[in-house]
Amino acid sequence: MKPLYIIGVLILITSILGCATFGLTEEDKENITQEINDYFAEKNSNMTNLTEITEGSTFYEYTTFLTPEDLEIISSNPNEATIRVNVTKNLNECINIEFTETEYRTEYKEEFKVIDSNVERWEFKLRKENGKWTIISATCLST
Repeated sequence: MKPLYIIGVLILITSILGCATFGLTEEDKENITQEINDYFAEKNSNMTNLTEITEGSTFYEYTTFLTPEDLEIISSNPNEATIRVNVTKNLNECINIEFTETEYRTEYKEEFKVIDSNVERWEFKLRKENGKWTIISATCLST
């Protein structure tokens, strides 16, 4: 009787642990990762577009090259997921800009250094509609 009890408890524990991540395929995880990376790329673009880059100017930038292994799956089913990730937010300073005149345009090269950095914890709620994952909400849990 005792071996059946132990097997039953193990099955129960396995099913409880498995419920939290039920429904996400490897392809889902890759698509969610890409969606989150795109979110931060757009956030970076918005932050740098608001700042005129000159020598000595500073701006924030997220450095995210997340992989599916970086996702902490809080809950999921085949059509919805709650994901948490850690991302690094750097404060960059422009230390040099070099301009080169060509026949058709002016080219420039910028050099930056990171002057401050911190890790932020983010939570994303996503929904899968018509086969595509979409971020419904994004919340920074720490600053």
